[in-house]
Amino acid sequence: MLIINTESKTMAKNKKIHLFINNIFVETLSPNEVKKYNLEPGKYNIQLKVAFYQSLPQCFEIDNQNKRHVYVMKFKESWNFIIALLLMGALGLLFDYFIRQSYGNQVGNIFIVLYFVGLYLINYRVNKYRYLKLEKV
Repeated sequence: MLIINTESKTMAKNKKIHLFINNIFVETLSPNEVKKYNLEPGKYNIQLKVAFYQSLPQCFEIDNQNKRHVYVMKFKESWNFIIALLLMGALGLLFDYFIRQSYGNQVGNIFIVLYFVGLYLINYRVNKYRYLKLEKV
């Protein structure tokens, strides 16, 4: 039996988790739910995808013994998001240069602080979906 536990304190209500077993889409899960799957004994390649992240595929062996194993799946970051965040940071620095030329240093300081706080909040919102728990029973 395979139990997928998506319970987490940091999960948002609107994010969906896509479950793939042996590279075949099985189901869309909601955050904070526990699903049980009766699988035949054997090896399974399990992968989860959430928002900008996808888990690295992990191989699990299901057997008839009642052993309990807990796995934490780490999600791989999307390079597109990282590149977009870096480009937004560079664009913010460019805007900061022009604002400092036009309106002075004080306005430039306020702009650059608010801009990077905004980037930090975007990064925090995306990164909080990184860990889910996978259990084999």
